[in-house]
Amino acid sequence: MKDKVKINDFQELYKFFLSAKQGKTVFYISFGDPSDQALVDFQVCEVRYRPQATTKANSENVTLVLEAMRNQGFKFEVETADQFRIEFVVEGLIHYFDIEVTAVNNSDLGLRFSAKLPENLCVKSHYEEVRLPAKRDRKINMTIKGQNVEVAYLSSDGASVFIPQANFNDIQVGKAIRHIELTVDGFIVKANAEIDHMRRHMDGRNIVTSLKFMFFGINDETTLASIVEQKSASLSSKDAMIRYAQPFEMAS
Repeated sequence: MKDKVKINDFQELYKFFLSAKQGKTVFYISFGDPSDQALVDFQVCEVRYRPQATTKANSENVTLVLEAMRNQGFKFEVETADQFRIEFVVEGLIHYFDIEVTAVNNSDLGLRFSAKLPENLCVKSHYEEVRLPAKRDRKINMTIKGQNVEVAYLSSDGASVFIPQANFNDIQVGKAIRHIELTVDGFIVKANAEIDHMRRHMDGRNIVTSLKFMFFGINDETTLASIVEQKSASLSSKDAMIRYAQPFEMAS
């Protein structure tokens, strides 16, 4: 399934990044290999437009300057000519654009770098989402920073999980969750995610948290989608009604 190009017009791209700067949109870049990735948060701090009389307005006339939002607690390097895919979430969908670094500078927060305006902005395609009940499936397990969390539902691109109420002040919608390890029928994948939705559970002990997975390894999302679809298909309607008599919506 091909990703969808959302914006490829110069003026619209220019307006988008001006709005992203004003709205302080959070962009993510992953560093490390697929098995041990870490997210770094950036924001657009400058959008420089330097038109030339001899050429039409185009992406070469605009420079984006992105700055690390804070001390990330993770050592990473950015060098001139590095190429990155930069991702962000809007209305639960993962958007991205590709850039090549043209300059690197230090800042009060640690790092800022420049790149030309990207040629387009894309939306990541998703499989027809299958939500697999997971509360009573012992072959589905998840940890966040080494701590076990209960998974209520699982899909190829996200999960609904219960996070202890004690962690309420540490999470918020739009915030990245790092160091997730998910095991499904022996398949192990390491990923990061962004919080798409959260609310207090009626039991008073947990927070119902909806996660959107990000930064999978190259084939991890395809493999997970296949496993989820196979497990879902293996559950007959009768079996599903018996095993999951208390759906997530009612239980919460």
